[in-house]
Amino acid sequence: MSIPNVRFKSGSEYYFKEKSGLKPNTLRIQDKWNDKRFKLLNGFATGKRKDLTIDIENTLTGESFHRLVKDVSFYGGYYIISWGVN
Repeated sequence: MSIPNVRFKSGSEYYFKEKSGLKPNTLRIQDKWNDKRFKLLNGFATGKRKDLTIDIENTLTGESFHRLVKDVSFYGGYYIISWGVN
């Protein structure tokens, strides 16, 4: 059984910090109410889903990395998605 995955894009200045582990999280706001990614994030945050992975893509180069999500928190309408450092 595969682990569900969410995918987001980051600008180059954040992408390299996120990939290196200097900033092992991303801040996102739900801009579309029917976005499946946020349904998966809500399920993880509430404990209904035990495993979740995230891919972050560099908007400039198309390069991406893959991590196991460790936490989903909320702050002022934003999702804070954190992952472990490899």
